[in-house]
Amino acid sequence: MGKLFVYGCSYTFGHGLADCTADNGLDPGPIPSTQGWPNMISKHTNRKIVNRGEPGGSNKQIAYRLLNNSPDITPDDAVILQWTSPNRTIVLLKDDDRSNHSDGFKLGPWMTKKDLKTKMYYAHVQSDFDDVVMLSWYINHTNLKLKSLGITKILNVTKGGQEFSDKQFGNILTQMVDNDVLLHPITEGISTHTVDKALDGRHPGPISNTNYGNFLIKLYGDYLT
Repeated sequence: MGKLFVYGCSYTFGHGLADCTADNGLDPGPIPSTQGWPNMISKHTNRKIVNRGEPGGSNKQIAYRLLNNSPDITPDDAVILQWTSPNRTIVLLKDDDRSNHSDGFKLGPWMTKKDLKTKMYYAHVQSDFDDVVMLSWYINHTNLKLKSLGITKILNVTKGGQEFSDKQFGNILTQMVDNDVLLHPITEGISTHTVDKALDGRHPGPISNTNYGNFLIKLYGDYLT
């Protein structure tokens, strides 16, 4: 049996779950949680998990990580891509230029009060339409790459919630994604199934992860096995 590769943001990493919380109670632990929805699918499919999620990760970073990681993925493996908030991004940097930033310099709306460059980006550069178009390209490109490697078990989901509920956004995105891509309805992610909060008070809690894991297993468990 092959492995299960999972890509995403903090909701994939398991930020805030009991085994993924720093001493200050807010930051994530150093390694992905074993209590989140990805591990539920790993156990159900009897596949060893490779969790490539990262707190604060963007769709650009998800695509970059998969494309850099793709030589390690074999036709026997399954891949889940959990696409995140479209308005996040990252400026990719070479290894020797990175400082403490994983893969590069992250830009997210939560950073605008602390970082001037991020504030200027959201004030003068960022565009919702551009974010939608870029996300469709990331989805299409990563899926084409995986299929070129002979990988057939590929599932695309989103974090869901308000960020994906805008009808105009959804129509543009779904129209631009290739017809042969297995994209779960974009409005229904773990945010949609969130009923409790993790220890940090911001991320989905253990019940929410269980609910979402069971939801995906019911729909795609056989497909990913």
